[in-house]
Amino acid sequence: MTKRFDDSIIYPISGMKAPNRLVLAPMTNQQSHPDGTVSEEEIRFLEMRAQGEFGTVATCAMYVTDDGKAWQGQMGLSSDRFISPLRKLTQAIHRHGSLVIAQLFHGGSRANPELTGRNLWSASDIFHRSSGQLIAREAPETLIEEWITAFEQAAIRACEAGFDGVEIHAAHGYLIHQFLSAATNKRTDHWGGTPKKRMNFLLAILKRIQRHLKGKKIVGVRISPEDFSFFTGIDFDESLQTAQLLFESEVDYLDISLWNALKKPEKYPDGPHAITYFANQKVGHASLIRTAGEIYTREQAQQVLHLGADLLAIGRAAIAHHHLPELWRRDILPSLPPYSENHLAAQGLSKPFINYMKRWKNFVSETEQ
Repeated sequence: MTKRFDDSIIYPISGMKAPNRLVLAPMTNQQSHPDGTVSEEEIRFLEMRAQGEFGTVATCAMYVTDDGKAWQGQMGLSSDRFISPLRKLTQAIHRHGSLVIAQLFHGGSRANPELTGRNLWSASDIFHRSSGQLIAREAPETLIEEWITAFEQAAIRACEAGFDGVEIHAAHGYLIHQFLSAATNKRTDHWGGTPKKRMNFLLAILKRIQRHLKGKKIVGVRISPEDFSFFTGIDFDESLQTAQLLFESEVDYLDISLWNALKKPEKYPDGPHAITYFANQKVGHASLIRTAGEIYTREQAQQVLHLGADLLAIGRAAIAHHHLPELWRRDILPSLPPYSENHLAAQGLSKPFINYMKRWKNFVSETEQ
């Protein structure tokens, strides 16, 4: 049967049902409070997407320990003090019939010591590419165990705050990615040395979270399947092995962060689309596959579903059009960037979020329209 973007869908392990396959992608936006508590601006932005009929809404990356914070305006889930404010967010999303997922995160060597006042740690010593200066030190095993517990406790807090599940952020060069990457993990113990051992940190976090949530709440994982920009050391075939282990571990979904959902693997440019490799790897397993990247039109969405995705995480198109599902349903072509600041403000973006989006080339127009 042909998959459609507006089909309702059940997350297979938790049994939770979303009204359609569209997910507001987890996105950095820098619009929460300096102390990590969720802001009214962030609640408004996310609620508008639920009101706009996105079946699932994912938060931006939420740090699980205070020393894992990477940017100003980032939400936290590192202590119980965050639970009560977040209930207001989850209640707002649920009012519109959407599910809401908390993305769990630690920056590792990409955390910001100016914000945390802490030293940086990673899988192994990491040095600046140009100066050779030591950026982050290799974490002792005791600290690794503390990180695993921190992810577990953050997942428990998310449930107490009313989230429908959690997503483990293992992509984009952050801490878990640093363990998965051969470029940043030079360990020779249980946590590194072979491709399988580099996966142990992620699998340990997943196992601890599933101990509490499996069969009750959604548990997903986001990975980067290949090198991108300065996120190096990820081999595509090793990512397929990681996916296989995650499918066998019965995650509700695996998000393949491609930046362009219709791209082919850099390693196999003459082969199938990247997402199809993962769909083939999933055969015989219940987990869903989600992906994101440059999906603006209904036709693009349907093509990505045809290639093997089950869920579509929409980022920039959802920023610019909070009611994108309705536009697609009515076969209306959404406007493309650049967008005026007035347009983005009307779509629920605060000034810090608009300023952040100016980092993306040609997304925000230089003159008002």
